[in-house]
Amino acid sequence: MEAYILAVLAMAGIYAMLAVSYDLAFGYAGLFSVAHGAFFGIGAYAGALSMLNLGLPFPLALLAGAAAAGLVAAAIALPASRLEGDYLIVGSLAFAVICHELMLNLTEVTRGPMGIPGIPPPSLFGFDFDTPWLQLLVILAVLAVIGLVAWRIAASPYGRVLRALKDDPTALEAAGKSVRRRKLEILTVSAAMAGAAGVTYASYVAFIDPESFIARTSFVIIVATVLGGAGTLWGPAIGALVIWCVPEALRFAGIPATLRGPLNEIVYAALLILIVMLRPEGIAGRRRLRTRTETGTTTTASTTTPAN
Repeated sequence: MEAYILAVLAMAGIYAMLAVSYDLAFGYAGLFSVAHGAFFGIGAYAGALSMLNLGLPFPLALLAGAAAAGLVAAAIALPASRLEGDYLIVGSLAFAVICHELMLNLTEVTRGPMGIPGIPPPSLFGFDFDTPWLQLLVILAVLAVIGLVAWRIAASPYGRVLRALKDDPTALEAAGKSVRRRKLEILTVSAAMAGAAGVTYASYVAFIDPESFIARTSFVIIVATVLGGAGTLWGPAIGALVIWCVPEALRFAGIPATLRGPLNEIVYAALLILIVMLRPEGIAGRRRLRTRTETGTTTTASTTTPAN
């Protein structure tokens, strides 16, 4: 039972990295992309291959995976920075599908559907983190670093620029800030963080294949971000924990294994619908105060207070 709980917490921690990194692009900059799972996969493959073929230790593999995902994101963001709204969604979805097809068909590199086995566990100075507790410790450490970097970005003047990009890009352009440049920068940083999460995932599960990085992965990341509260950073981490823990309860409900997969999707959808209806700002979001005008009409005040 202990190993099972640690495994759930470990996967929740990995998806917390993804949700926090995605929140920078979506929650702060307002860039709705469904390609985050693809960057997760690029980092995982780059990290796994660098450890297996080049013998890089885990910290360097982590940097290699982040760099690979970031460079690909920068190359894609150059033309994609011109896209907005529905066009960005469709373009990012096309990129995610192309990445999945490349992972399936570049068999000389990725081994295609057979996947890459035997990925070594995290190690540092010859010490292997190969027990459930030690692996969870590594995941929490990487999550802390990603969270700290994301927080520093969000809390800096650059973070205010990102919020302006989300709220009014025209005004931001009028203020002398390049909207295209800011989109390129934040998409690259967000993808690099997803790549680091991919390396951590590959080292944890010791096996990766293309089916781990399908478009559905991106949708799970989006649900976790919205559920926890977009634009809060730590809220999406809570959302990732909920996303992994709540469906796991189905294992103890006596439901056949063949039905648990579809029921997980139903649970994800139900959670998203409930949070949008009852608390659209998310679990950790700020709740808007409502005041009544003299005519009796309810309006939303501009002042916000932290959610309880």
